[in-house]
Amino acid sequence: MVATNAVSQIDYDLDKDEYTTLKNVNLLIDKNYSFSQILNDTSLHFTKQPRISVKGIDFYWIKYTVQNHSAYDKKFAIWSIPNFDTRLYFFNEDKKNWQSVRGGELVANNQTLFKYIPCIFRSDTATTFYLKVNVKEINTDNQLLRPFIALEKHSITASNRKADFNWWLATVAIVLAFLIYNGYWFLMVKERVYLYYLIILVGGIVYITCVPFFLSLFTDIKNINATINEDGFIEYVPIESVIMHLSSLSIMFGAVKFTRFYLQSQFYLPKWDKILTIIFQVYVVLELTVTAGEYFNLLIPNTIYALVVNIAILILIATIIIVGFKSYLQKRREANYYLSALIIPLFFIFALLICLIVTKNNTGLNFLPNLAILSITITFAVALVAKVNLIKRELTNEKLEKQSIAALIAIEKEQNIRLEEKIEYDKNEVAAAQHIKLLMKELHHRVKNNLQIVSSLLSLQSFRIKDQAAIDAVKEGQHRIEAMSLIHQKLYIQDNITQINIEEFITDIAESLMQAYGYNNNSFQLQIDVKEQLLEVDKAIPLSIIINELITNSFKYAYTGIENPKLTISFTKQFENAALLITDNGTGLDLDKWETNDGYGKELVHTFTEQLEGKLTLSVNNGTTFQIIFPF
Repeated sequence: MVATNAVSQIDYDLDKDEYTTLKNVNLLIDKNYSFSQILNDTSLHFTKQPRISVKGIDFYWIKYTVQNHSAYDKKFAIWSIPNFDTRLYFFNEDKKNWQSVRGGELVANNQTLFKYIPCIFRSDTATTFYLKVNVKEINTDNQLLRPFIALEKHSITASNRKADFNWWLATVAIVLAFLIYNGYWFLMVKERVYLYYLIILVGGIVYITCVPFFLSLFTDIKNINATINEDGFIEYVPIESVIMHLSSLSIMFGAVKFTRFYLQSQFYLPKWDKILTIIFQVYVVLELTVTAGEYFNLLIPNTIYALVVNIAILILIATIIIVGFKSYLQKRREANYYLSALIIPLFFIFALLICLIVTKNNTGLNFLPNLAILSITITFAVALVAKVNLIKRELTNEKLEKQSIAALIAIEKEQNIRLEEKIEYDKNEVAAAQHIKLLMKELHHRVKNNLQIVSSLLSLQSFRIKDQAAIDAVKEGQHRIEAMSLIHQKLYIQDNITQINIEEFITDIAESLMQAYGYNNNSFQLQIDVKEQLLEVDKAIPLSIIINELITNSFKYAYTGIENPKLTISFTKQFENAALLITDNGTGLDLDKWETNDGYGKELVHTFTEQLEGKLTLSVNNGTTFQIIFPF
């Protein structure tokens, strides 16, 4: 800088302004001038120009004189617009020589911090400074540029940037702590929902780093596609803008996947899961289109593109909320945790999107992205913990039934081994078919006894259980065991050890379940129609499980509010196939709920229907009818 008292013409009086812009500046088109020529060549004249054509030129010079009337030196931050690569020339009063410093979007970070240049105005002095402004990035544009200089008190600029940096650093530290902790759990349990949570956190860290342009503190990679608009101002796309699009894509990808796996929407809400997937795919196309356009300068960035992408994000978020609410209506407990985790982040996300859509500037961008990422980090972590605890409780409720099944398998396995050994021994020693028949009858007798023992153990165990869900699970397991036991009992008491009387068998199961659910012949109409009397044992066993599950389902859910409950069971032979029909006159099964249900009973019905090589059909008309047709 050079200081004079009244020699230079004063362009601006520096009074109490903390921020100002210096317009209609003194300009000189550069023609490979050295700074020595700028200072000493009297033939070079600076002229005030509100606009200037930069087509075909690389640099222009600005000369400005500022008067500081204060008794104290004042330090300001200075930007030239455009601010790609600017060199400030100032006179060093201490060393008595001219010096320079560079700053701008394309300048290495170690030369000027946060892209501005510090400038000192001496007390009670008129200070003249020179700026050499690089315009190579826009020298192919036909529009006229409106150059100007922005000045702000250095203390305010440094304070604001320091506050932004500290706020960013604190946010990143918190998110990193959650990232490391949950990353450890992901490596331990290998659950994909943890992976998508980690993707959200990584995308969030990158996003909040790009918003205040702190990415340039870690890399010198720059990408600026600059243009001059009709008003003469610069519109450009820094590398942070491009990476912000990609980080937004990462966050939304993680959020969508987190939602789908946390709520298991592909199983419980297949329709809405497909809608969510399609909307996300549309958003991905829009986001990548805008990103590619900005990076390769294929399109001019404007508010229309930003508006379309932000509206797509709003629609995607709304769909995520609907999926969570639909899951809540299904009374799935994890939906409560998920919706609770969304409340606080949604507030900040919607506020951020409104700022981007409505205000069309950076209002609110200093803190809203950080608050949104922090809230997502914390609430989704809490939701993950709640999900784990819920799974533990569900496993506890299923533990008794699994233990009972394990005990049954162990007992049957042991008895089968012993009886098989005995049968094999007797077959070698005794050739008489009657003896083998007696052994088979004893096998059925022992299996029947073992099943009854397990049923009794389950009955005793149910008296010690406090949780109603566990009690119901034990009772259902007991009914399944009794249905299998009934087949072995009939095979033991009759001469025919390969076939059973299907009419007697169905009647016994139906009447047993009717009594178990509190009905009798006076309060319930049970109608059984069996045309074919005998059924092979290998088909009777899976069929017993199917009949038990379907009748149980009717007694549990069909007759609420029904004055004259009725259940009709028919078993007929149709050519080479057998047909089993079970019809109730209840309230009617919800077909959508049945399709999305993954309960254990439904799984048993489908599994044993497949074992019979049969086909299950379901119809609802003044009640519910299950039909199973299988080879006879």
